[in-house]
Amino acid sequence: MAHSPEVDWQAFANIPQEMLARLLRPDHGGIDVQSVLRALAQDHARDPARWQAVQQNWYAEQQALWSAMAQAHDGGDNATDIDDRRFRAAEWRLPYFNWLARSYLTTAKCLMTLAEGAHLDAHEKKRARFLIRQWAHAASPANAGWSNPEAMHLAAETHGASVAQGIANLRADMPKGMVSMTDDSAFEVGRNLATTPGAVVFENELLQLIQYRP
Repeated sequence: MAHSPEVDWQAFANIPQEMLARLLRPDHGGIDVQSVLRALAQDHARDPARWQAVQQNWYAEQQALWSAMAQAHDGGDNATDIDDRRFRAAEWRLPYFNWLARSYLTTAKCLMTLAEGAHLDAHEKKRARFLIRQWAHAASPANAGWSNPEAMHLAAETHGASVAQGIANLRADMPKGMVSMTDDSAFEVGRNLATTPGAVVFENELLQLIQYRP
């Protein structure tokens, strides 16, 4: 039997609150969240009919998805794959998980439709699109072990080791505010990174892009 790495369960219990706090922090991604939400609220007040139409369309689509799941055979596959790389594995064809993925995609589409159609200036709309897209991506059922059938399958195969390792990774990434794609400790500026002469090839108010010689 595989041995799971030791888990700080108190830290694990605090993860949902920490994640929510980061998603809703006033300067999420360098954006004034309260300003964006206020602009969207004002748009709703100016054009409530448009918001209501989008919500009614969302409700109708959700009803259709629920009916399709109810009619599917228990344990059977839905006939149509989901055209989204996050949900291409065979496990997402099972009725419940298929419904979960499609329901999420429908909701994300609804939120983006509200942002796209908002009567905002170009800058405000760009900020609203960015913020809602970030929230929608974070809410994907593929990102949570309890709603991802692929993760459940792997957890069963590894006798829980994958879950414990995932918790440890998430806990380590929380202070960074981003998901690690590699081992940060393997790189050190001046030792095996940025060791050749470089020059700024692009810059704006947020960053400088430096190109180093081979």
